[in-house]
Amino acid sequence: MEATRKVLIVDKSIDRKKRIAAVKNRGFAVFPALRLAEARSRCRPGVYDLVIVNAQDEPEAALAFCDSLRDRTPAQPVLLIASEDANVEREYVVAEDPELLAGRVESALRQSNADNAGRAVA
Repeated sequence: MEATRKVLIVDKSIDRKKRIAAVKNRGFAVFPALRLAEARSRCRPGVYDLVIVNAQDEPEAALAFCDSLRDRTPAQPVLLIASEDANVEREYVVAEDPELLAGRVESALRQSNADNAGRAVA
């Protein structure tokens, strides 16, 4: 039996509860954080299967945090929530829509599973 995947969501926007609910409805354990400082202190390697950061309030700090997580060894899978008009060019940017986000979470964690299985075989 596979363990429930853990997702940290850093989001203090008014509609964060909709995004949290959408991800939970896909069967993931969701751990919310309101601030980047809180996420930094909780986000140790291997604790979360995926980290989601809403870039709405602090876009530059959010982007730097996500990049630092991806630069770790092993890299931490991340998604960055950004509005359509944000000028952020990263492959891990996702829209604010709760259902689109939940779909990307599933996809990212499936990809993470496939990558880990490939490393175990190699």
